[in-house]
Amino acid sequence: MLRLTLCLLAFLTSLGSSAQTATLVVKIEGLKHEEGTVFLAVYTQDTEFLGKDIYVGKKAQVEKGKAEVMIEGLPYDSYAISTFFDKNNNGILDTNFIGIPKEPYAFSNSPSNRFGPPTFDEASFHLTTPKDTILIIY
Repeated sequence: MLRLTLCLLAFLTSLGSSAQTATLVVKIEGLKHEEGTVFLAVYTQDTEFLGKDIYVGKKAQVEKGKAEVMIEGLPYDSYAISTFFDKNNNGILDTNFIGIPKEPYAFSNSPSNRFGPPTFDEASFHLTTPKDTILIIY
């Protein structure tokens, strides 16, 4: 009986330990510049949104005003994405003296324009399927 219980416990533990992961395709459109680089930062609820604690960072080449990024192995969870178009290819988001971006930027979930950046909740989406695609429009 003890042996059966241990086998059952081991089986149930192995089921719970394999977290489901997904592939996320991020399509970026509407860039007014035909070529260049877009930087993308993925945040989870556990990371500091729009801070330096990025869950996944990627970059993509822009061709004909569009870019596409594939991110594999993301656990099912809530995410928010920020992007910016690096017009001068220096690898950073250039800002003016009070911190307002001088280069184009956009977020997942297309939060409405307002003063200041969106919150995590405004930019977030839920990843719950093995493969999903989101669109970010500049």
